[in-house]
Order: sequence, then C-alpha cells, then structure tokens
Amino acid sequence: MSAPTSAFQNLSLGQDDFIPDTIQNDPDEDREESLVTYNVADLPQTARKRVRAGVGADTTVDNVNWCMEKEDEDGDLHYHFDMKDNISVKFGRSQGSKYAVPKCSCGATEQGNACKHVFWLENQVVQATGHPPNALKLVADGRTIHGRTVPDLITSLADEGAPAAGLRDLADVHDWVLRPQSAAEEDFEEQLQDLISVFEPNNALPEELWREDFARGLGKNSPSRVYKEFAEIVTTYAQKDYSLQHRLQETITPEFRALVFFKKLQDRQAQVFQALEEYKKHAPEVSSIPAHDVATCAEKLQQIVAQLKEGYEDRVKGKLENSQAASFGAGVLIEILRKVVERNKNAYEGISWNRIEDLSETAQDNNLYVRLIGSPVNTRGPFLLQALKNVPRGALDQFDHRESLVDIKRKLESYNAPQAYVMLLGEITRDGGSPGRKRPLAAESGSSKKR
Repeated sequence: MSAPTSAFQNLSLGQDDFIPDTIQNDPDEDREESLVTYNVADLPQTARKRVRAGVGADTTVDNVNWCMEKEDEDGDLHYHFDMKDNISVKFGRSQGSKYAVPKCSCGATEQGNACKHVFWLENQVVQATGHPPNALKLVADGRTIHGRTVPDLITSLADEGAPAAGLRDLADVHDWVLRPQSAAEEDFEEQLQDLISVFEPNNALPEELWREDFARGLGKNSPSRVYKEFAEIVTTYAQKDYSLQHRLQETITPEFRALVFFKKLQDRQAQVFQALEEYKKHAPEVSSIPAHDVATCAEKLQQIVAQLKEGYEDRVKGKLENSQAASFGAGVLIEILRKVVERNKNAYEGISWNRIEDLSETAQDNNLYVRLIGSPVNTRGPFLLQALKNVPRGALDQFDHRESLVDIKRKLESYNAPQAYVMLLGEITRDGGSPGRKRPLAAESGSSKKR
C-alpha cells in the first residue's frame, strides 16, 4: 500500500481512533508488573486496536481459569489457556501445528489479526520472562513477540528448558491453575463425589450418597435430600470449571477426606454397639432407635471393618502413612476390637422384654466375642486383624495404640482365645520396634466425640 493511501486509511478512522506506532501496557503495581512498550509500527490499525484492547488500561480481558499442555486427538501438541470469560486460547508448540497462529474461541480473529485475548496473554508471558530495553515488536496474527514464538518464550522460563516446566513457572508467576495432562473428566467425577460427600449431614459415605435411590423416600426438606441436590449442582459446575475443581481439591485435602471417612465409620461402629444395648431394653419392633441382635451386630461390624480396610488401601497407603487420619483410623479399629473382646458374655442376659429364646441357641448366637473371635461362624479370616495389618507402623506408635493392643492381647489370653488369633495380634503389636513419641490424646483409640 502506498504512503498516501495508508495516510488516507488512518484519517478515515477518525482522530480518536488513530493509534501510534508504540503501545504501553498498564502494569498492575500490586503484582509488581513491569511497564512494557510494544512496537506496533508494522501492524494495521485494526490490529493496533486489538493490542491496545488487550494490554492497555481499559482492557476488559479477565484472568486465566487454568492452563495446560494439551495434545489433540490428532497429536497436535499445544498450550491451552482457559479464560474466565468462557474463552480458550491455544498456542501451537511447533511450526507445523494448526495453532502455530494462535487460535481464540472468541471468534474475533479476522483478516489475519489476532484478538485482544491473544495479545493479553502475550503480555502475561512477557511479564514472566522480562523484556529487552527496546520496544518489543508484535505481529498482527500474534504468532511471535520480538521474533520469538510464545511457546519458545514459555519454554525459556524453565532452567531445564522443559516445555511443561516453563508452563508451570508461568502459572506460578501469575497464580494460575496448572492443569495436569492426566486430568481426565471421568477420573475427576469420582474424586469430586468423594470431595462433596465429606459434608453430607447424615454421615453417608461417597458410594452411598451417589446412589440413585439415596434420597428416595426422604421428605422434601430432609437435610440429606437437600444436600444431595446441592451436591449435584456443585458437581455440574465443577466439571465445567477446572479452576473450581482445583480449589475444591486444595481446600478439601486428601488427609481431611480420609479423616472424615474414618470418623464416619467411628460413628457407625458406635451405633452398632448402641443397637445391641438397645436390643436388651426393647424389642426391635417397638424401639424408637435401631435395636439389633448379636448376629446382626456382628455382620454390621464385619462390614465396617471391611470399609476401614479398604479406606486404608485407597486413602492412606503410600500417601498419608504418618498422618493424623492414619492414626485415627487405627484407633477406630482398636476401639471395635476392644468392645468386641469386652462383650465375652451372653448379650441377652437380663433382657427386659419377653424375648422368645431359641432352644438351639449357642454362644455363637448370644455372645458377640464368641461369634467373631472365639468360635467364628464364618471363614473370612481372623476378625479385624487383616485390616489392622494394613495400618502403617507409624500410626500404631501414636496415641498409645500399641499399649491398647497389648492390653487386649492379655485379655484374649485370659479367655484362652484361639492361639492363631493371639499370635497374629502379637505380631502386629510388636511390629515397628520402639514406641513413637507420645502426645496429648485428642481421639483416644478413635473414641473422641464428633465435631
């Protein structure tokens, strides 16, 4: 285009719309951003307006939700930036990438001119990398900054020159959420259900809360029904917004979730033993609270122990072995074992209602200890000890757990309990060597009151 024609084009934009050959960003002093001058001399006025809209004082571009290194189904590797205004920008990692010229979902890219979101992101990269004293030259399509591509500049951030490390450093500078490549939607859905179930008002476990029939039969204003609907709303939004997912993960930590999981099971075992005591007072059909016989209580305790064992395998093993949650879960197991051993007696002796006694009833039917340990009725293995073997040695060193197990072992020996059971308990008790440090007991053997 000739000089007169170019001048005419500039005049046609109007005095207020004319943008000079250099544009300065509007640095955020709170974030200690630098003042950067951009050379836009080779850009048409349309592109200059886009640059100013992206980096100037009046920019309306919001922040980044999350960013990640991503690979398309066709193997195209690129940097993906998800913006807070539901817009995504992609920068290709190679010259042959379909995103070598940055692509933005806003739809404003036209005639080879990048949009304001692309230029805004380029300014964020410049802020992280530093800039030379002379004006940084931009190109209309956003492909390069001063002759270098955005992915090249991002890679240069990392000392080791690794692309993923550079993106991590960029995210650290700007407090953006870095989404891992392995963050599959279906994987997070299960984790999200675990996160949300923590606050269920009636102590439902994750797999229970998300059953289709969970709230069936509950009243409209039932806390559990209302919570289920609330949880579904949060889940819907979190699945669409990875930054919300990330905040939930950071707030509701794995240790907190494990601790709540074990506390819920502590409550359940306490309810089982309470139900056995209630059975002595009232017939199940007239009791206002659950009342269970020995066989029912034994089955429920087996189920709780299995859930505790699974909880250690899924939530503690290799991750939280020295955590408060690991020690608390150990306390719950020990509390169950202690209560069972203490109930080496006819549970129905002194019953206060007219229970019809079965003449064929044996100690396995009326004695909880006998049914589970002394002469177990099933072949699932030694009651509770397999779960106790999963407990990390460090967790048993806290809160006098080993001393509690020694006391239980002595009582079992006084009962002439099965030798194999006593020996295995002794092995578990001795494992780990010297006792760990002692500290004030917040949940003695897992028996503290709930929050």
